[in-house]
Amino acid sequence: MNLSIITEYPSWFILFCLLGGLLYSILLYRREHLLGATSPFLIKLLFACRFLVVSLLCFLLLSPMVRRITRDIEKPIILLAVDNSQSIIASRDSVQRKTAINTSLDKLRSGLETKFDFRVMTFGDKVKDGMNLDFTDKQTDFSTLYDELNIQYMNRNVGAIIIASDGLYNAGNSPLNGPSRIKAPIYTIALGDTTEYKDVILTRVNHNKVAFLGNAFPLEVIVDAKQASGATVNLTIKEDSTLIFNRMLSISGNRFHTSIPVYIDAKSRGIKHYHIMLSPVNGEVSVKNNEQDVFIEVVESKQKILILANAPHPDLSAIKYAIENNPNYEVVVQYAKDFNGNSAGYNLIILHQLPSNQPGFQEWAKKWQNDGQSLWYIIGSASNINALNFADAGLLISDNNGSLNESQPSLTADFSLFTIPEEWKSTFS
Repeated sequence: MNLSIITEYPSWFILFCLLGGLLYSILLYRREHLLGATSPFLIKLLFACRFLVVSLLCFLLLSPMVRRITRDIEKPIILLAVDNSQSIIASRDSVQRKTAINTSLDKLRSGLETKFDFRVMTFGDKVKDGMNLDFTDKQTDFSTLYDELNIQYMNRNVGAIIIASDGLYNAGNSPLNGPSRIKAPIYTIALGDTTEYKDVILTRVNHNKVAFLGNAFPLEVIVDAKQASGATVNLTIKEDSTLIFNRMLSISGNRFHTSIPVYIDAKSRGIKHYHIMLSPVNGEVSVKNNEQDVFIEVVESKQKILILANAPHPDLSAIKYAIENNPNYEVVVQYAKDFNGNSAGYNLIILHQLPSNQPGFQEWAKKWQNDGQSLWYIIGSASNINALNFADAGLLISDNNGSLNESQPSLTADFSLFTIPEEWKSTFS
């Protein structure tokens, strides 16, 4: 730990502090004969005390601060990601293989955790922390693993990433596209049987979560096949138990990939269940990856949101942009001075720095409350806090005589628990 005292002024200003204390003491005790019978020793002691006190007071005027720097040595992080999918132990000796994998990985961990911060996670359908291996996941998705690594360990002291897998994946992107935000070497451990068997895979179904009544919405069905050249499969889509789509696919080549666009009419409201399935081929190693279920909500129309503002402000564009990233919302921005009070058809009203001194708000607020309208208050320097307290908004705010605190980010160069990217530093400044 390193302690130091710093001030807002150059260090040589301390000389002025000492000089001020010395001059003050000399002026006070320059005529010793006026002190009568006071002993010379006591006069010198009082002179020294006065000098120290006045010098210290002058030094405090320099706004000194005590800076303490502590350094913690962090071990490099070693990340072990283990594939928890069924394909790892897909063989006749699955129990023996499962035991051997767990034993080998335990030895690896015991050999590394003394020198490194050793962390383990499993991936397959989902990414989980810890070595909870049961090899029951039906998918292997390297993209989700890499995304999770980027989120958790970006700008951390990662020494290496170890991935234990058979390399076979049936969801997401290729495992060759590693975690882009972590600058650390990646090592691999080969598990399972990497031999490619005959397999038809319903890799992915791309779709929107919400569709609108009366429209035709798309599904994109991604199909892959391995070692199945010349086979024919049947792609079917059922809405509940009703067949709505059927197509025969001819597989050409042992590394087959195709995308089938499908358009479905949204004929009624509600949450719709679609079952997409590929018929199996003779000799296929697994049929568990031949089907998927998709749920899509059909709604009547987009949700409408009104942003009612006291005056132009950068927040308005930011809020509008953030909301309209969701295609299910439509945003309208109006200013209070131009608003006629008609809120019919809006599912939410965002009140930016309202109520203010704009007329008419009390009547609007009373009507909105009677109609059960959803309101979101965003308070700022132009807000009339007293009017807000009387608007029955659900809380009372003490306005502290109208004073405001403005907050800004400030970066500390000596903070070492984690690092900040350079582009963030320039943004904050």
